[in-house]
Amino acid sequence: MPYIGVMNYLNIQGAWRGLYWHKNHMGLIASFVSILFLINIINSFRLKEKIKFVWVLLYIFSLFFVFETDSVAAYITTLFLNGGIILTLIWLKFRNKIQKYHYLLFVVFLILISIVLYMNIDRFFGIFNRNTTLTGRIPMWSYLYNTYFSKRPIGGYGFNAFWYSASHRVGMQAVGYADPIVIADNGFIDILVNTGFIGLFLFSIFYFGSWWRSIKYVWKANDINGLFPIIIMAFTLIANISWSLIFENESFFMLIMIMLLFYISNNEMNLDKRAY
Repeated sequence: MPYIGVMNYLNIQGAWRGLYWHKNHMGLIASFVSILFLINIINSFRLKEKIKFVWVLLYIFSLFFVFETDSVAAYITTLFLNGGIILTLIWLKFRNKIQKYHYLLFVVFLILISIVLYMNIDRFFGIFNRNTTLTGRIPMWSYLYNTYFSKRPIGGYGFNAFWYSASHRVGMQAVGYADPIVIADNGFIDILVNTGFIGLFLFSIFYFGSWWRSIKYVWKANDINGLFPIIIMAFTLIANISWSLIFENESFFMLIMIMLLFYISNNEMNLDKRAY
Protein backbone atom coordinates (compact mmCIF):
# COMPACT_ATOMS: atom_id res chain seq x y z
CA MET A 1 0.00 0.00 0.00
CA PRO A 2 1.51 3.42 -0.95
CA TYR A 3 2.43 5.85 1.77
CA ILE A 4 0.04 8.74 2.33
CA GLY A 5 1.45 12.25 1.99
CA VAL A 6 4.87 11.20 0.66
CA MET A 7 6.41 11.06 -2.81
CA ASN A 8 6.56 7.66 -4.49
CA TYR A 9 8.00 8.53 -7.88
CA LEU A 10 11.08 7.07 -9.60
CA ASN A 11 14.09 8.52 -7.72
CA ILE A 12 11.92 10.56 -5.32
CA GLN A 13 10.96 8.15 -2.59
CA GLY A 14 9.64 9.04 0.84
CA ALA A 15 9.92 12.83 0.59
CA TRP A 16 7.02 14.50 2.41
CA ARG A 17 4.54 16.24 0.13
CA GLY A 18 1.64 16.58 2.55
CA LEU A 19 -1.61 17.58 0.86
CA TYR A 20 0.21 18.80 -2.23
CA TRP A 21 1.18 16.90 -5.35
CA HIS A 22 4.92 17.58 -5.09
CA LYS A 23 7.51 17.88 -2.33
CA ASN A 24 8.74 21.29 -3.55
CA HIS A 25 5.29 22.75 -3.19
CA MET A 26 4.95 21.42 0.34
CA GLY A 27 8.51 22.36 1.25
CA LEU A 28 8.12 26.00 0.24
CA ILE A 29 4.78 26.32 2.04
CA ALA A 30 6.40 24.80 5.15
CA SER A 31 9.32 27.22 4.78
CA PHE A 32 6.92 30.15 4.68
CA VAL A 33 5.02 28.88 7.73
CA SER A 34 8.28 28.43 9.66
CA ILE A 35 9.02 32.12 9.12
CA LEU A 36 5.61 33.03 10.56
CA PHE A 37 6.40 30.93 13.64
CA LEU A 38 9.79 32.63 13.97
CA ILE A 39 8.15 36.07 13.87
CA ASN A 40 5.73 34.95 16.60
CA ILE A 41 8.67 33.72 18.70
CA ILE A 42 10.41 37.09 18.44
CA ASN A 43 7.21 38.96 19.30
CA SER A 44 6.47 36.66 22.23
CA PHE A 45 9.91 37.18 23.77
CA ARG A 46 9.65 40.92 23.21
CA LEU A 47 6.24 41.04 24.91
CA LYS A 48 7.24 38.43 27.51
CA GLU A 49 4.32 36.14 26.69
CA LYS A 50 4.15 32.63 28.12
CA ILE A 51 3.00 31.22 24.82
CA LYS A 52 6.49 31.75 23.37
CA PHE A 53 7.46 28.15 24.13
CA VAL A 54 4.52 26.91 22.05
CA TRP A 55 5.79 28.98 19.11
CA VAL A 56 9.29 27.58 19.63
CA LEU A 57 7.99 24.01 19.43
CA LEU A 58 5.95 24.80 16.33
CA TYR A 59 8.98 26.47 14.74
CA ILE A 60 11.17 23.44 15.41
CA PHE A 61 8.51 21.12 13.99
CA SER A 62 8.17 23.29 10.87
CA LEU A 63 11.94 23.09 10.29
CA PHE A 64 11.74 19.31 10.70
CA PHE A 65 8.90 19.28 8.18
CA VAL A 66 10.99 21.31 5.72
CA PHE A 67 13.84 18.85 6.17
CA GLU A 68 11.61 15.85 5.51
CA THR A 69 10.37 17.29 2.21
CA ASP A 70 13.88 16.80 0.80
CA SER A 71 13.35 20.00 -1.20
CA VAL A 72 16.57 21.91 -1.86
CA ALA A 73 14.48 24.91 -2.91
CA ALA A 74 12.84 24.86 0.53
CA TYR A 75 16.20 24.39 2.28
CA ILE A 76 17.79 27.38 0.55
CA THR A 77 14.68 29.54 0.99
CA THR A 78 14.56 28.75 4.71
CA LEU A 79 18.27 29.47 5.19
CA PHE A 80 18.11 32.79 3.35
CA LEU A 81 14.97 33.99 5.10
CA ASN A 82 16.16 33.03 8.57
CA GLY A 83 19.50 34.68 7.91
CA GLY A 84 17.76 37.76 6.53
CA ILE A 85 15.56 38.07 9.62
CA ILE A 86 18.57 37.82 11.94
CA LEU A 87 20.42 40.51 9.95
CA THR A 88 17.43 42.84 9.91
CA LEU A 89 16.92 42.40 13.67
CA ILE A 90 20.55 43.41 14.19
CA TRP A 91 19.97 46.36 11.88
CA LEU A 92 16.87 47.43 13.86
CA LYS A 93 18.84 47.37 17.09
CA PHE A 94 21.92 49.25 15.86
CA ARG A 95 20.73 51.28 12.86
CA ASN A 96 21.13 54.59 14.69
CA LYS A 97 24.83 53.78 15.09
CA ILE A 98 25.39 52.47 11.58
CA GLN A 99 27.26 54.83 9.25
CA LYS A 100 27.20 54.94 5.45
CA TYR A 101 30.56 53.19 5.19
CA HIS A 102 29.11 50.27 7.17
CA TYR A 103 26.52 49.74 4.43
CA LEU A 104 29.27 49.96 1.82
CA LEU A 105 31.35 47.37 3.65
CA PHE A 106 28.32 45.09 3.89
CA VAL A 107 27.66 45.36 0.14
CA VAL A 108 31.33 44.57 -0.58
CA PHE A 109 31.11 41.59 1.77
CA LEU A 110 28.00 40.29 -0.07
CA ILE A 111 29.76 40.65 -3.42
CA LEU A 112 32.79 38.71 -2.15
CA ILE A 113 30.56 35.97 -0.72
CA SER A 114 28.71 35.77 -4.04
CA ILE A 115 31.98 35.43 -5.96
CA VAL A 116 33.25 32.69 -3.64
CA LEU A 117 29.90 30.88 -3.89
CA TYR A 118 29.92 31.13 -7.68
CA MET A 119 33.46 29.76 -7.87
CA ASN A 120 32.43 26.83 -5.66
CA ILE A 121 28.91 26.34 -6.99
CA ASP A 122 29.45 22.62 -7.66
CA ARG A 123 30.51 22.00 -4.06
CA PHE A 124 27.58 24.06 -2.78
CA PHE A 125 25.00 22.01 -4.68
CA GLY A 126 26.94 18.87 -3.81
CA ILE A 127 26.07 19.49 -0.15
CA PHE A 128 22.44 18.84 -1.09
CA ASN A 129 23.33 16.02 -3.48
CA ARG A 130 22.36 18.17 -6.48
CA ASN A 131 24.19 19.62 -9.49
CA THR A 132 24.37 22.97 -11.27
CA THR A 133 21.63 22.04 -13.76
CA LEU A 134 19.15 22.51 -10.87
CA THR A 135 17.98 18.92 -11.31
CA GLY A 136 17.58 19.32 -15.06
CA ARG A 137 15.76 22.65 -14.92
CA ILE A 138 18.33 24.70 -16.85
CA PRO A 139 18.38 22.36 -19.91
CA MET A 140 14.58 22.30 -19.74
CA TRP A 141 14.38 26.11 -19.69
CA SER A 142 16.74 26.31 -22.66
CA TYR A 143 14.64 23.82 -24.65
CA LEU A 144 11.44 25.61 -23.67
CA TYR A 145 12.83 28.93 -24.89
CA ASN A 146 14.29 27.67 -28.17
CA THR A 147 11.46 25.32 -29.15
CA TYR A 148 8.30 27.08 -28.00
CA PHE A 149 8.72 30.55 -26.55
CA SER A 150 10.77 31.83 -29.51
CA LYS A 151 7.68 31.31 -31.69
CA ARG A 152 5.49 33.61 -29.56
CA PRO A 153 7.78 35.97 -27.65
CA ILE A 154 5.55 39.07 -27.55
CA GLY A 155 2.20 37.88 -26.21
CA GLY A 156 3.01 34.30 -25.24
CA TYR A 157 0.48 31.45 -25.41
CA GLY A 158 -2.18 33.01 -23.21
CA PHE A 159 -2.63 33.29 -19.45
CA ASN A 160 -2.01 29.85 -17.91
CA ALA A 161 -2.57 28.32 -21.35
CA PHE A 162 0.77 26.80 -22.38
CA TRP A 163 0.78 23.82 -20.01
CA TYR A 164 -2.86 22.99 -20.71
CA SER A 165 -1.78 21.77 -24.13
CA ALA A 166 -1.06 18.01 -24.02
CA SER A 167 1.28 18.31 -27.01
CA HIS A 168 3.40 20.88 -25.15
CA ARG A 169 3.60 18.74 -22.02
CA VAL A 170 4.59 15.65 -23.96
CA GLY A 171 6.92 17.55 -26.29
CA MET A 172 8.87 18.93 -23.36
CA GLN A 173 9.85 15.37 -22.42
CA ALA A 174 12.55 15.68 -25.07
CA VAL A 175 14.83 17.06 -22.35
CA GLY A 176 14.84 13.68 -20.64
CA TYR A 177 12.01 13.72 -18.10
CA ALA A 178 10.15 10.45 -17.59
CA ASP A 179 6.69 12.04 -17.48
CA PRO A 180 5.10 15.00 -19.28
CA ILE A 181 6.19 18.31 -17.77
CA VAL A 182 3.38 20.45 -16.32
CA ILE A 183 5.20 23.59 -15.14
CA ALA A 184 8.46 25.40 -15.94
CA ASP A 185 9.64 25.17 -12.30
CA ASN A 186 10.28 28.93 -12.37
CA GLY A 187 7.53 31.44 -11.73
CA PHE A 188 9.04 34.18 -13.86
CA ILE A 189 9.63 31.89 -16.84
CA ASP A 190 6.06 30.62 -16.62
CA ILE A 191 4.79 34.20 -16.73
CA LEU A 192 7.03 34.84 -19.72
CA VAL A 193 5.87 31.75 -21.63
CA ASN A 194 2.19 32.31 -20.94
CA THR A 195 1.99 36.08 -21.39
CA GLY A 196 5.15 36.92 -23.34
CA PHE A 197 7.37 39.96 -22.90
CA ILE A 198 4.29 42.15 -22.57
CA GLY A 199 2.95 40.18 -19.61
CA LEU A 200 6.34 39.91 -17.91
CA PHE A 201 6.88 43.66 -18.36
CA LEU A 202 3.51 44.49 -16.79
CA PHE A 203 4.12 42.06 -13.95
CA SER A 204 7.60 43.54 -13.41
CA ILE A 205 6.09 47.00 -12.92
CA PHE A 206 3.91 45.62 -10.16
CA TYR A 207 6.63 43.39 -8.70
CA PHE A 208 9.46 45.94 -8.54
CA GLY A 209 6.98 48.53 -7.34
CA SER A 210 6.06 46.18 -4.49
CA TRP A 211 9.75 45.75 -3.67
CA TRP A 212 10.29 49.50 -3.60
CA ARG A 213 7.25 50.16 -1.40
CA SER A 214 8.28 47.33 0.94
CA ILE A 215 11.84 48.65 1.28
CA LYS A 216 10.54 52.14 2.07
CA TYR A 217 8.17 50.67 4.65
CA VAL A 218 10.87 48.58 6.31
CA TRP A 219 13.15 51.61 6.51
CA LYS A 220 10.66 53.16 8.94
CA ALA A 221 10.00 49.92 10.86
CA ASN A 222 10.39 49.78 14.63
CA ASP A 223 10.00 46.04 15.22
CA ILE A 224 9.86 42.66 13.51
CA ASN A 225 6.28 43.22 12.34
CA GLY A 226 7.45 46.07 10.15
CA LEU A 227 9.76 43.67 8.33
CA PHE A 228 6.96 41.42 7.15
CA PRO A 229 6.47 43.05 3.70
CA ILE A 230 10.13 42.64 2.76
CA ILE A 231 10.12 39.07 4.10
CA ILE A 232 7.20 38.25 1.82
CA MET A 233 8.92 39.82 -1.18
CA ALA A 234 12.17 37.97 -0.46
CA PHE A 235 10.23 34.71 -0.18
CA THR A 236 8.50 35.21 -3.54
CA LEU A 237 11.83 36.00 -5.19
CA ILE A 238 13.82 33.04 -3.86
CA ALA A 239 10.99 30.51 -4.07
CA ASN A 240 10.14 31.47 -7.66
CA ILE A 241 13.60 30.61 -8.95
CA SER A 242 13.04 26.86 -8.83
CA TRP A 243 9.26 26.60 -8.45
CA SER A 244 6.29 28.31 -10.14
CA LEU A 245 4.95 29.90 -6.99
CA ILE A 246 3.17 32.84 -8.63
CA PHE A 247 0.17 32.30 -10.93
CA GLU A 248 0.92 28.83 -12.31
CA ASN A 249 0.50 26.72 -9.17
CA GLU A 250 -0.22 29.07 -6.35
CA SER A 251 -2.13 32.37 -6.65
CA PHE A 252 -2.16 32.69 -2.86
CA PHE A 253 1.13 34.59 -2.70
CA MET A 254 0.10 36.93 -5.49
CA LEU A 255 -2.95 37.81 -3.39
CA ILE A 256 -0.72 38.33 -0.35
CA MET A 257 1.47 40.78 -2.30
CA ILE A 258 -1.61 42.73 -3.42
CA MET A 259 -2.93 42.85 0.16
CA LEU A 260 0.48 44.01 1.38
CA LEU A 261 0.37 46.96 -1.02
CA PHE A 262 -3.05 47.93 0.33
CA TYR A 263 -1.77 47.53 3.89
CA ILE A 264 1.31 49.67 3.25
CA SER A 265 -0.74 52.32 1.46
CA ASN A 266 -3.26 52.44 4.32
CA ASN A 267 -0.49 52.86 6.91
CA GLU A 268 1.18 55.59 4.88
CA MET A 269 -2.14 57.45 4.64
CA ASN A 270 -2.62 57.21 8.41
CA LEU A 271 0.90 58.54 8.99
CA ASP A 272 0.22 61.45 6.63
CA LYS A 273 -2.99 62.28 8.52
CA ARG A 274 -1.11 62.25 11.83
CA ALA A 275 1.49 64.59 10.36
CA TYR A 276 -1.24 67.16 9.83
